[in-house]
Amino acid sequence: MGKRTQPNMNELVQVMRHLADVAALKHDPTAQWQHLIDGLGAIFQASQGALFVADDARPGRQLRMKQHIAASGGHPKWVQYQADFAVHNPPEADPYANACIVSDEPLQVWSRRQVLPDLSAQRQFSNAMDLIQTIEIGDGMICTFRTGLNRDRLVGFSLHRSRGDRPSRPSDPLLARLAIQEIRGLIERGHLALYPQRDVQLSPRLQQVLDRLLSGKNPKTIARELDLSVHTIREYVQAIYQQLGVHGREQLMARFVGR
Repeated sequence: MGKRTQPNMNELVQVMRHLADVAALKHDPTAQWQHLIDGLGAIFQASQGALFVADDARPGRQLRMKQHIAASGGHPKWVQYQADFAVHNPPEADPYANACIVSDEPLQVWSRRQVLPDLSAQRQFSNAMDLIQTIEIGDGMICTFRTGLNRDRLVGFSLHRSRGDRPSRPSDPLLARLAIQEIRGLIERGHLALYPQRDVQLSPRLQQVLDRLLSGKNPKTIARELDLSVHTIREYVQAIYQQLGVHGREQLMARFVGR
């Protein structure tokens, strides 16, 4: 008898319950995104993972990572690799990212055996393979959907297994496809906060501050990260509020829901 490839009822219920819990956190986008990726990691029993939103996701374009949230408890080297992604690590050098960028499919689920099918592919992505081998990453997958006016935005999650994690199940790809479809539905219905695409024109400095506000950081933390005074950051925050036509942090967060 062949291995089961369809998710069972318990697996389906796990995903749907988790996403219902995620939707209930829409008042706190930072906690919402963290809970989403941590819960997916638990469901698929994968210790390394991340959620992301990337613009200009087309071959030959400069990928712009707009949101990125690593799963809690990930290996430090993997977390750093993800944090540097599209800044110091070209997306084309990563087998999973490259597959997503090249494909025009509206919804994608890529497994390791698909993006690294043979020794030739492993040599092509040698830098990524070095990291994979160093921190003993085993099987993995990336799940995305295309959106935006030109379908050049990718929204999705990646999950990877380290030594000690359970092996992947034949039903995992279909379960992951269900999860990414439902995540897309949460975003379209306004239940999952999503950074807008190209509809806010701010100066580079204000954009730096906005990105950090949307990740849940307070003015004191932002000031320390940008090596500026808290007073200056607060002035920048007020300038952001004025340019976006909002009157506080709650409205700012609401401004970015459902885009």
